[in-house]
Amino acid sequence: MPQNYPATSLSDNFLLTGGIYHSQNQAYNDWFEKQYSRNEEPWNYSHRGGEIFRHKFTIQQLREFCPHPCALLELGCGSGLMTAKLASFTSKLYAADVSLSAVKACKQKCDPVARKHNCEIEYYVTTTPGLPFNDGSFDTVTLCDGLLGWWFTEEQKQAALKDTYRALQKGGYIILTDYTTADHFADYIKLVNQSAFKIVKITYLHDRPWYLLESLAKKLPFKSLLKPIVASPHLAKLLHYSGRIIGPTSSRHIIIVARKE
Repeated sequence: MPQNYPATSLSDNFLLTGGIYHSQNQAYNDWFEKQYSRNEEPWNYSHRGGEIFRHKFTIQQLREFCPHPCALLELGCGSGLMTAKLASFTSKLYAADVSLSAVKACKQKCDPVARKHNCEIEYYVTTTPGLPFNDGSFDTVTLCDGLLGWWFTEEQKQAALKDTYRALQKGGYIILTDYTTADHFADYIKLVNQSAFKIVKITYLHDRPWYLLESLAKKLPFKSLLKPIVASPHLAKLLHYSGRIIGPTSSRHIIIVARKE
């Protein structure tokens, strides 16, 4: 358990409104807020088999090293699809996103799940760098579709890793995933290696076949008939195992588990 568990805010500028902590004066990229204010789930992850499988697979990689975190920070919680799964095996969860609308949707979705699993969730509108938490507050951090998906500069990426490293306790784990192409995997690994984290596992999702299937299904005249097939996480899992035969080039997501030593 982290020494200063539970995590506490470092800034008096954070207010609690409607069960959500938010900063009075910190500005974030409002593109994400516009997306979530228009649509509670902009990318329809909960209806896409490949995305459902991706979240489950990512959590499996995490639990290999940290089966039952005491204090887990999820950066980029969105509307809570992965948050709801994380709540089932941790006692204290911090869900954070730059979009207030996203965090509101996450809270609405995940509060009933948290009560069912006796998990306490705190919700934050924040990002990294700039986390409002004490040093060593967490034993586990997830940062999914963040380093690349948030359009950071190279300096911001390193600053984000440094800030996350600070908030993680010694011996704690971070799991990073991002959507990219195989020719950028080496750069992504190098980015993490240049930080203070020590990589303990690299995995490829082998999800390119599923994305190709989804794109094809959208173009066919009978796409409505294929909708249940594309929505199946079981098919996505089958395509994942098929893609493993090809190797990393069959992946659009890289998954890295790293440790703070």
